[in-house]
Amino acid sequence: MSDEWNAIHGDGRDVARQDRTYEAVLASEARFRAVFEHSAVGIALIDTDGRIIATNAAMQQFLGYSSEELLNRQLYQLVPDDDANGLAAAMAAISSGASPELAIEQRYTRRDGEIVWAALTMSRAHSATSGKSLGVIAMVQDIRTRKSLEERLTHQASHDPLTDLPNRTLFRQRVEMALQRAAHRDRVVVMFLDVDNFKAVNDSAGHSAGDQLLVVAAARLLNATRGSDTVARFGGDEFAILLENVRDDEEARIVADRITRAMRQPIPIGNEMVTVGISTGIARPHSDSDGADEVLRNADVAMYSAKGSGKNRYQFFEPSMHTAVVDRIGLETDLRHAVAVPASEFVLHYQPLVQLDTDTVVGVEALVRWNHPRRGELQPADFITVAEETGLIVPLGRWVLHEACTQAFAWWHGLPDEHHMSVAVNVSGKQIQDATFVSDVAAALADSRLPPERLVLEITETVIMHRTEMMVQRLQELKELGVHLAIDDFGTGYSSLSYLQQFPIDIIKIDKAFIEGMERDAAGAALTRTIIGLGGTLGLSTIAEGIEHASQRVTLEDLGCVMGQGFLFARPSIAAGVGENVSKPNKAPEKK
Repeated sequence: MSDEWNAIHGDGRDVARQDRTYEAVLASEARFRAVFEHSAVGIALIDTDGRIIATNAAMQQFLGYSSEELLNRQLYQLVPDDDANGLAAAMAAISSGASPELAIEQRYTRRDGEIVWAALTMSRAHSATSGKSLGVIAMVQDIRTRKSLEERLTHQASHDPLTDLPNRTLFRQRVEMALQRAAHRDRVVVMFLDVDNFKAVNDSAGHSAGDQLLVVAAARLLNATRGSDTVARFGGDEFAILLENVRDDEEARIVADRITRAMRQPIPIGNEMVTVGISTGIARPHSDSDGADEVLRNADVAMYSAKGSGKNRYQFFEPSMHTAVVDRIGLETDLRHAVAVPASEFVLHYQPLVQLDTDTVVGVEALVRWNHPRRGELQPADFITVAEETGLIVPLGRWVLHEACTQAFAWWHGLPDEHHMSVAVNVSGKQIQDATFVSDVAAALADSRLPPERLVLEITETVIMHRTEMMVQRLQELKELGVHLAIDDFGTGYSSLSYLQQFPIDIIKIDKAFIEGMERDAAGAALTRTIIGLGGTLGLSTIAEGIEHASQRVTLEDLGCVMGQGFLFARPSIAAGVGENVSKPNKAPEKK
């Protein structure tokens, strides 16, 4: 230490007084040295020029430098560059007496390059006798552990725990900041995304499988976006993406295309490969007054529009979409009221199933209609998607089953066994996944007294393709009840042929698209012939859907198809309208 730190000068006239003062100084210095050298807090003595003239062991250990390496260095040289000017100014103010002391949390750069946090306290040192400034005493206390904990807590508060992506709160803040700093606000783009069919995977394969799917989805979104983009998870199967400096819609479309392609790829979940998709809404500010909430809302609206248009696609926001969303919300509200008392607004129509060579009726398919009090009669396409997404399809489907079985028994009670009239009921994937579905079917059969072999449950191919153990078990349980199972819309899924032997299926219903295609070209006819032949090979019945022209029936007969249904024979009608045809076997339906 310098002489200024080690001595206090007397006036030289009172020797005894000088001796006492000197002894006091020595005692004070001894105490100071003991505190200085053995303190757990890092201490640095800094002269009036800002140079370090002494450091204790704690300071040296904290910074990773020896005492020699720290000697004569400026304290601001030991902090990150962007902190240096502020620290130098604060030290100068304290040394000059303009500021008595300073207590802040300060970053330091250790000798190994690591940035560490400490609580810094600086105070002015002065001569006890002359009051002259001796410089600054700086005390540094290591707060790395506390800072690390604070950073973890802050991160947890602003990030999704499953995927470690920013959460809704942080994402909204970033959107607001992007809008504020953008020279052209319309170059800020927000995407709102929802994983298609996630609930089906989550319900059928379990929450652990659902979490795996979300982690993979998060990784694919990060890989499909640009490095500067923010990808966030809002919860459940909802994600959001912030794009900045987007020149035009085409640039946003390129990112959306990459996302859509990435999410179409099968995802390994346990021992299974699961295929999902993603619906994406895209929005940018429409006016200077649009904030983060408005842009997010518009992207959300566009996402719902994309999902309603067939899923696994993206759409840009248009103001007219608000009307569609309001309409959809109203429809959902009305649907909830209607399902509470289904017989008050829902009715079943029946379309005959005929034997192609004789046109005689061999069964019916039950099709639900909604007599909406304001909108009039609604077809399934108008409300089934909403029923699926809200889960209302389960209670609605339960009512349809009971109603169809009850009507079928009324028609065919006492009919000889050789007349195998049957009623087909469409079944949703949500119904099959519901734990009560098998017991619902059993109850419908018991309450109606309909023999189980007269009931056909039609399941779409896309539902069958979810080859989970639960699906196989559920279909087997249904077969044990004695009912028949049919694949509806056959040929519209992927790898259809490979799935047939894995499920207890009795009937293939050939999708209408194949019926229309077989008259256009030879390839269409070949596909239909292949499906019919496959059914025969596997011992399955084949039924052609959507037959509208006599030429189609002739072609189907030539290809070996035995049964069909469509407008050529009869349109769907209420029970009274088809009762005469279906209650008396071997009678041809009246043309509608």
